[in-house]
Formats: sequence, structure tokens, C-alpha cells
Amino acid sequence: MKMGVPALFAKGYTDQKELGKEKTAEKIKSYWQTIYHKPSDEFNPQKDNLDGIADDVQLFYNVGVNIANSATMPEWKKGSEFFVERK
Repeated sequence: MKMGVPALFAKGYTDQKELGKEKTAEKIKSYWQTIYHKPSDEFNPQKDNLDGIADDVQLFYNVGVNIANSATMPEWKKGSEFFVERK
């Protein structure tokens, strides 16, 4: 039986304000092909803008706090591969 663990993923780079969606997509594709997990894959504060990821982290923190302080917990939708009927 599969049981899922909900997770949040901070991506933060689908539509960079300064570049727009098309140029952002090109930049991402180039990163995955030429930089990711290579010796050049290092943070560079002069060129790497983490504002979007910082916004995502704040959002995910707020979601987590709201869930933790809620009287009810989120559940998978029926039909999801991770849904388990509670007894």
C-alpha cells in the first residue's frame, strides 16, 4: 500500500520579473544542461537572485503554521494514489 507524505517544494523561478516567462525558461534550461551538479554549480551573490525562493519559504512557513494550529488536518482526495481511508 502506498501512503503519501505531503511536501512543499520551493522553486521560485518560473517567471522572473526582469526576464519574463520565455527568457526565464531559457535560463532554467541552460542551467540544468550546463551548470547543475557541475563544478560551476555555486551560489554567486552578484548574479543569483534568491528573492523568489525567499518568498516561497515565507509562504510555506505560513502554510505550515496554519496547518499546525488548525483543528483539522489536510487529507488526500479520494482517487489519489496516496489516499488511505481512515478508520
